[in-house]
This record gives sequence, C-alpha cells and structure tokens, in this order.
Amino acid sequence: MLIRSNTQLSETRAMALAGAFSGFCNSVVAGPVELFKTKLQVQDGAAYYKSYTDIAQKLYAVSGVRGWFQGTYATMLRDTISIGAQFWAYECVLEAINARYDTGDDESKKAWPFLVAGSAAGIACWVSSYPVDVAKSRIQARILEAPLTARLDGSIRAELRHVYGKYGARGLFAGIVPIMGRAALANAAGFWTWETAKSYVKNDN
Repeated sequence: MLIRSNTQLSETRAMALAGAFSGFCNSVVAGPVELFKTKLQVQDGAAYYKSYTDIAQKLYAVSGVRGWFQGTYATMLRDTISIGAQFWAYECVLEAINARYDTGDDESKKAWPFLVAGSAAGIACWVSSYPVDVAKSRIQARILEAPLTARLDGSIRAELRHVYGKYGARGLFAGIVPIMGRAALANAAGFWTWETAKSYVKNDN
C-alpha cells in the first residue's frame, strides 16, 4: 500500500517491489538462522560444530557478533531477488487467470486460481535465485577461521565462477527439481490460505 500510494507503478510491479524489499529485510533474520542450519547440515565425519550453541560460541570467538552473519550479503541478494520474483509471478499469473476465466462467486471456483498462481510463485522464487542460493550455502558452509571482513567473508561471484568452472551450468541448479516441487506445493497452500484469510477479514469488516 505504501509503495502504491507513493509511486505510479502498476499493482504487479508494486507487489514485486514490495516483495523484494520484504525479502531484503527478512534476510537480516534469515541469514544467521540459515548459517547455523547450513553448518550442521553439511558436516560429515568428525563434526567440527556440535550444536547451535557451539556454533555461536566458535563464530563469536573468531569474529565477534559479526561472525553470526557469515554469508548474510548473499542471503540478502537471494531473498531480494526470490521474494520479488515470487510476488511478481503470483500477481501476473493471477491476473492472467482472472482475465481469461470467469471464476464467479462460487467458492470452489475461486480457490484454484490462488493455488495455480501460488504454485507459479513458488517456482519463480527458486528459479530466479537458485544459483545465488548455491553460492550462499557454499559461503556459509565454510569453517570460520579468521575474522570476517566488511564483505562478510565471501564473494558470490567467485563461488559462482568456481561452481560453473567445475560443473558447468548444471552445477548452478543442482537439486532444484525437488526444491521446485516443494515450493510449488507450499506456496499454493500458503497463498490460498492468505487469500482465504484476507476474504474473511474483509467480510467481517
């Protein structure tokens, strides 16, 4: 609403910009959470990190509070792109469905556009940002051995070049198929629930 009232953007573009901004803000919290998760997930053999508390202590010992934000720049870029694309795709697909089909007032007919648009939004979210997510995970998986620099310890470009040089374009999208399946289902349910809740709130008012 704030963006629409202060710009001349269409609803679709305004939603995309709002999504991108929300993704950027979300990354401040998501970055450290994903950092801890990633460090525990990628370990094999003798685990260097034993628990979330152990991670926090070891990162702090090396780089202070900044250590908890290892790879956060990459998270910011990924979430800005992905959430912006997610809401843009949702609005575009929903607008196209409503223009082509008469959903009427029947609740059973009104559900499927949200489910389809939500699925498309989930797929767009990951397709648009997956290579950046690969770089982010590689940056965050490293054991922190020296204080982080202003770049928060990691060059996204260097990681992408390394993966592409070793595995080609396929390496930048390794594992994306199951991710898209999950995202399609989760976003279909999420956007339908959001639209349903929104309609109930409007009706109550």
